Amino acid sequence: MCLIETSRRYDRDLLRGVSRYARFHGPWEIFRLPPFYLDPNGRETALKQIRDWGTDGLILRENRDLEDKIPAGIPTVVSAESNERVLGCGNIVGDHEAIGCMAAKHLLECGFRNFAYCGFDDVYWSERRRIGFCKTIEASGHTAAVYQQPLLPANLLWEKERPHLEQWLKTLPNPTGLMACADERSYQILQACKAVGRSVPHDIAIIGADNDELICDLCHPTLSSVAFNTVRVGYEAARLLENMILCDPPEDQREVVLKPTHVTVRQSTDIVATDDHLVAEALRYIRDNAHLPLTVDAVVEESAVSRRMLERRFKRALGISIYRQIVVMRTKRVEQLLTETNLTVTQIAERLRFSNHQQIDRYFRQCKGMTPKEFRHEVREV
Repeated sequence: MCLIETSRRYDRDLLRGVSRYARFHGPWEIFRLPPFYLDPNGRETALKQIRDWGTDGLILRENRDLEDKIPAGIPTVVSAESNERVLGCGNIVGDHEAIGCMAAKHLLECGFRNFAYCGFDDVYWSERRRIGFCKTIEASGHTAAVYQQPLLPANLLWEKERPHLEQWLKTLPNPTGLMACADERSYQILQACKAVGRSVPHDIAIIGADNDELICDLCHPTLSSVAFNTVRVGYEAARLLENMILCDPPEDQREVVLKPTHVTVRQSTDIVATDDHLVAEALRYIRDNAHLPLTVDAVVEESAVSRRMLERRFKRALGISIYRQIVVMRTKRVEQLLTETNLTVTQIAERLRFSNHQQIDRYFRQCKGMTPKEFRHEVREV
């Protein structure tokens, strides 16, 4: 039984992963939580089904009101939200600090020197993403402004919070790279930016998390976001549940980890954010030609200044070398083809003019710590 609704991409992708496992290893009879408009008392209906069906196992989003009413002894896998784990259950845990770190690295690669984070106070996963984001920004020699919600009730309505967020956005310098804890929050920030006349991405560039296309692609400008391995997590959660039903694995083997896989770049961070016009032009040249086997000499020749001067200005503006920036941008192009196409690694190597399969492996490993094949295994749904 899957007590998971379908209003968010995270939930839908979890269910997709579960359904694929059930297709390959079933047959399973699956009851999922009905939409509220079909059954306003859906949770009570679910509890009745648990009792009437003789349910073998459960996968559900954390909900203390519901968990406390589930009959004892039913193997359960929980996607925890308010803390890291729910004791006595299998757990889907998020590597939330890594999510914040990936968003921070993306904004640093865009050239930002001013940073901000906007989340939900006292929400576990939002706080962990903030920590990962701020740690990465601080390690680069910068600091991040952090939004604090007004001291109002927990069920704070957006229309009441909005003026407070708008005032905070006015205090941020131009340009600022901002991480929102989730795509829903990105949308709210975008609306608040428009209300106070802050241009996105030129004044404030926004990156969220979850890569919910229904949110990100319907906005103007479209919203960049950190993508997760959620479908695979749903598949592995179903595998874990079956193991718990059949052989009761030990506590340290009852965990599935949600990880960030890549950044889907859209208009909200499509900007080169540096005041140094030479560095900005060099960055644009690298980005526009990342499908070619670029060299540092080619970038220097395009800039019409000495290599020593451009390297010094690159280091001052971005904290990395020209060569490292080329590697980062070429790797992002490989990432894009690995996630958005079915091209083989050999075909990608040919398209991006790497000399052979071994060279693209070495190149990709410099940035990602894994080969292109290993990366594709991580990001593929199942």
